[in-house]
Amino acid sequence: MSASAFPSIAPTIGVATSSSAAAISPQTSPLFRMNNPASIVQQPQARRYSPQHFYQNRILDPFVNQPVSPITLRQLVFFGRNMQEDKLIKSANYVRTELPIRLAHRIRDFQNLPFIVGTNPHIELVYDLYWQAFEKLSKVPEIKTLEDNDAFCELVKGLLNDHLVVIPQLALGIMECSKHIPPDQVDRFMNKMLRSRISRRVLAEQHLSLTSNFNSPNHMMTDRGYIGIIYTHCRPRDIIERTAILAAETCWQGSGGMEPPKVFLDGNIDAEFSYIPDHIEYILYELLKNSMRFVMKNGIPDARTGELPPIQITVCEGTHDIVFRISDKGGGIPPDMEAHLWSYAQSPARFANFEKISKMAATIQERMVSPSRSANLGIDDSQLSDRKDDNEGIVLPPPPATNKNSSYYGAESTTIRLDRHAPPRASKSTSSSASSSFSTASSQHHQRTVIDPSQSRTAARKPGHLDGTTHQYEDQSLHLGIGLPMSRVYAEYWGGDLKVFTMHGYGTDAYAKFCKFGNIYENFDV
Repeated sequence: MSASAFPSIAPTIGVATSSSAAAISPQTSPLFRMNNPASIVQQPQARRYSPQHFYQNRILDPFVNQPVSPITLRQLVFFGRNMQEDKLIKSANYVRTELPIRLAHRIRDFQNLPFIVGTNPHIELVYDLYWQAFEKLSKVPEIKTLEDNDAFCELVKGLLNDHLVVIPQLALGIMECSKHIPPDQVDRFMNKMLRSRISRRVLAEQHLSLTSNFNSPNHMMTDRGYIGIIYTHCRPRDIIERTAILAAETCWQGSGGMEPPKVFLDGNIDAEFSYIPDHIEYILYELLKNSMRFVMKNGIPDARTGELPPIQITVCEGTHDIVFRISDKGGGIPPDMEAHLWSYAQSPARFANFEKISKMAATIQERMVSPSRSANLGIDDSQLSDRKDDNEGIVLPPPPATNKNSSYYGAESTTIRLDRHAPPRASKSTSSSASSSFSTASSQHHQRTVIDPSQSRTAARKPGHLDGTTHQYEDQSLHLGIGLPMSRVYAEYWGGDLKVFTMHGYGTDAYAKFCKFGNIYENFDV
């Protein structure tokens, strides 16, 4: 596919807005002024918005009336190959034009909320962030040079970082407003917001990554398989290894040291396809973490070995899809929980822990300093943001690694180091030497891989089921309650699906399906 196949750039639309670009404070926000008329009278010269800004303004109309130009993974892959200056400029102008349109639709959704919901401080904060981003992006002139593109990338990077507070603030706002809005409307609103958020971050992060790679001295090297944020050699074996060990580490920390169950992997584990690793890894991590947690809580240890029932992952490569089935014997999902599995509103109290989380990128990378781990290490949440750099939440592929035999996990560290960008291991001997301890049993008709999470740690284990004694599962982790709904949004975004079937009293099967060819357009509501 040539560069001309990339979605066409819509013409720039002039926006008549205030010349002030200062950040919005709570006292200058539109809803504050609507509810505090005295502030408008006392400071008319400082008024930035009128009530019409929220409900009757016409600034959004030209953008809301424009159609969104959706893309596919395949388009991103073909367009990103052999990047040249003219293609990079075209990508910048596409992102520059598309982001304000997508933001305008979400701002209009906020304006359609009941007034009492819109006055919630958490909802209002997100609305103001979206409006600020819309104003800044809609004013960017046409990008004509690489210098223009660099300045645009700095703006986009700053907005991405500012918007890391969106998910926690939305969750808290929904929790507090659950009595004032029907549950089905809450679910539609949240799914729209999260899908649109994914779409904007994909566009922004893909362009940032293309720019970063283009500006690097070795940007013409393509052997590492990354085109922007898309990896063209995703393999189920590697993805499950990373997510299973990280999920086991999370459960081990959250339980105070109880060993998680082993993971058995079979099927088409070496199939290759193109995908955004952040998306698929987030889904599988959430599914595996839930399975491990239920097995550790309800699983019956084997009478002979004392081991918990293992989790079975089967990978099937179909004509058009890659399907992951995750099966556990963790007692199944209770009926009252199953009824609200995908809802954001039916059990709003589950979002209460977002009060302890200031920022959330909804990627597996941030799990390296997870809430449960920080709690066990005695780290306050306010310290986490201090330990991150200015680019938190934006994970760009590094330059190609020079050591082709490097493994995914460093054996010298007791903490698992997630390095999905390391090159694939060259042989099974390399795999067996890594601290992740994959072992593969082969026969003429069957291949089965066993992940033993306990061998990836050198820390002392808490006595439990492995030494013949009993250890009651005590969940100390910090649950946010958004993992499964967010996982389904990720799965459906590129034309996939996520389904959960449970047998209460026995176990649960989860099916995650992904499009193999990347030829499905983005799935989000305009």
